[in-house]
Amino acid sequence: MHILACFDIDRLRQEAPAIKALIEGLREHGCDITAVVPDGLPDELAHIHVDHLGANELLTAPMPMPLWQRRWQGRQLAEHFHRSPPELIWAFGTGAHGQATSAADTLGCPAVLSIWSLHTARRASPRQQQVGAWIAASPTLASILGKRVGNELVECIPPATTITPTTADPVGLAPSIAVLDAGHDPESMRALLTGLAPVVKAVPELHVCLELTGDSEHAAWQLADSEGLLDHISTVADAATVRPLIARCDVVIQPDRTADARTLVLDAMANQRTIACAKAPHLDWLVDGETARFIPEANPDAWSSALLELLHDPRQRQKLGEGARQRIETHHSLETQVQSHLATFHRTCNGVSYPFVSQDKA
Repeated sequence: MHILACFDIDRLRQEAPAIKALIEGLREHGCDITAVVPDGLPDELAHIHVDHLGANELLTAPMPMPLWQRRWQGRQLAEHFHRSPPELIWAFGTGAHGQATSAADTLGCPAVLSIWSLHTARRASPRQQQVGAWIAASPTLASILGKRVGNELVECIPPATTITPTTADPVGLAPSIAVLDAGHDPESMRALLTGLAPVVKAVPELHVCLELTGDSEHAAWQLADSEGLLDHISTVADAATVRPLIARCDVVIQPDRTADARTLVLDAMANQRTIACAKAPHLDWLVDGETARFIPEANPDAWSSALLELLHDPRQRQKLGEGARQRIETHHSLETQVQSHLATFHRTCNGVSYPFVSQDKA
């Protein structure tokens, strides 16, 4: 099977290693993959031009692009693949969806869209007739998609991560916290940073790694300065660039209740780290008291109380970490993800027949 796979910049930033592992798994089972990525990749993604994300071929294109450019690109792709046209277009990342459906329309093959975002799931439309399947990252996202496009077109394939043997943490390390997507929701960022102030006073050796996204970096620094946090905080624009470090922090915080699915969180769970998060029902692997600690109110006092409790209670962290790793081992294996994608791709290419149900009048 020849698959044209399109990836937008946001998903590449967050998931390039996971995408590469999935593509390599698909190729091991006989798929030929042509990957399409945005042109002008940033320096931290320059390796994609070398490793091609594990694909047979790598193409670049402006992404996203206007409708008329998509049609022109579709004609270019038809010329490029005139000897071996793709049988399916797969898109991962909202910015790649438009190009994928336009290419599917031009090339006369179905599109499959992977949905890891609550916002994107809520905007899915049955009018996208080129889409032969929607792949949801969680059962809750699958349920949302099913109500919008029909359950028969939706598959639930949870993200995967690599399971490695756990190792003991070095003795004497200062406690550490990682905060993901801190700038995505300014309100949750303010609540969390304000709540961290009493935490660093009680645990003065605490180090906080803050992932700042969006346009809120300056506001976050101002708030951190006013709360006396600057000596405890380091920031990164993209936590994926320091993935091994983040996945070994004592507590990984996801403050945004609408956060996208991320394998970085799964990595932390596989490493038996403690996840503290706002209640996010669409991320089904986060289960309060079993794999994570929910902060339902998500106000400063709630964050302070929960984080101090977790930092001072290693047994609770150990219990949550063990539950998190067990969840990963049971539900998030790479081989299961590869096999599920293969089955969905083959089913989409072969077409699915839906029977009509007879309704006899009384």
